[in-house]
Amino acid sequence: MTRRATELRGALERAYGLRCDGVEILESTEHRLIAKVIDASGRSFVLKNRPPWIIAPDFEAGLALQDQAVKWGTRIPAVARTAQGRLSWRWEGIDLALHTWAEGVPLGWSESDALALGAAVGAFCVSTAVLDTAQVGDWAFPSGRARWLPDQPEDLRSVTRFIDELDLPAATVAAIDEVLARADVDTGNLPSGFIHGDVSPLNAVWNAGVATLIDLDEMRWGYRLFDAAQGVATVAAFDPGPAARLVRTRWELRRAHAFLTGWSREVHPTTAEAGAFDAFLKLTLVRVVVGELDLDDPALPSRPDAAESIAALLSLLRAPAPKFAAAKK
Repeated sequence: MTRRATELRGALERAYGLRCDGVEILESTEHRLIAKVIDASGRSFVLKNRPPWIIAPDFEAGLALQDQAVKWGTRIPAVARTAQGRLSWRWEGIDLALHTWAEGVPLGWSESDALALGAAVGAFCVSTAVLDTAQVGDWAFPSGRARWLPDQPEDLRSVTRFIDELDLPAATVAAIDEVLARADVDTGNLPSGFIHGDVSPLNAVWNAGVATLIDLDEMRWGYRLFDAAQGVATVAAFDPGPAARLVRTRWELRRAHAFLTGWSREVHPTTAEAGAFDAFLKLTLVRVVVGELDLDDPALPSRPDAAESIAALLSLLRAPAPKFAAAKK
């Protein structure tokens, strides 16, 4: 182990009262610390710091919600408690949390993967509906997020400001603005609850024949339709490339329908959700593409294919979009 890993091992043993057989630092930057931890009994954990876009109270609230969700049988990694019974601790001025390691094989991009992801996200929405928010304080709309963009339609529409900063033909920008202006969503009757907030095949693994969701940094209160729209956007609007995912010009409808089938079996979408899905999907798609291209993070350079990807995005916004097969009132 490196010197830093050795120091971290000692701090972990003191904080959690466990014996560590190994600590491997997977990522260590100015804003990120991720390590794999193996204790004396062979159990594996992942240690992650509080993301910079989440303030400390929201970090604690999110961990408390995850802890409750696991107790209700939600298939997400459990949060370990320190020797003092806390869900997080500080080391070298960094807020950290220890989660059980989600064993399994990462999801891929096949129809069966999309179906499993949809089912896992749907089950997550159903199981978290019983969470007791009184135990975590006022966490309806988390604050202090530097990069997080809320899933309210009006805020999703504002994401185009990142596109405006690119050197794009004025006609392209105007066309995207026009499509989004017509994407009118009536949120009055949309069911809400705790959502994953970062749905992607990259954030789930195959475990015991089903998909387990991981990476809950964006778990929050919101419209469950956002998770469905984000899931469709990630599985059907991109093709995985050798170094980065590539924006399609047409929806991959088979993967989209597979995801929606899995999600709908668990959630049973309402008539209001089915009616709002097309507009919500367009708004969410732009958010996902902007995030994928790192346009919303001033600390990162935008991808060199950003202009080409935005042109593909416009084609995708105009293409026939996936829809729910059925809904109930």
